[in-house]
Amino acid sequence: MKVEDLGKLLVTVGIEGSSGVEQLDVTALLRIDEEQLDDELAKTPGVYGMFSVLAAKTDDRERRALAEFHLIEAQIDNEIRGTGEALKEGAITCRTRTDSRFQAAQKMWLDAKAASTTLQAIRASFEQKLSMMISISANIRQEKARANGQ
Repeated sequence: MKVEDLGKLLVTVGIEGSSGVEQLDVTALLRIDEEQLDDELAKTPGVYGMFSVLAAKTDDRERRALAEFHLIEAQIDNEIRGTGEALKEGAITCRTRTDSRFQAAQKMWLDAKAASTTLQAIRASFEQKLSMMISISANIRQEKARANGQ
């Protein structure tokens, strides 16, 4: 998943098991069209479900990336300590953190964390949208009932 241009939130999703990549305009998906409220109410749970699944997958990817990051950090630390060179903890930490393997693993974890956080926020936004649409729908029904004298 890749998030681009926060002015217009676009999420690029690779569909597992296919070669397709789909770009979703989350800003447009979160908009409520009161004229098409019935259609909005019908499609939003499916879109919410899709983002919930994506959020779960990115959470898992983040956990695996963090575990890999810690493993690589420990391996590098062990390699440095295994040289027999008399080093202070600060020097060991510095060498570990400047190792390209450490930096690559850290980047992978931070990217996975950013994707997970973004999808959790999007999922929560769809929960809010669904709640708002239910409220709008109830208000419209009440207005129609009042207009009909009920």
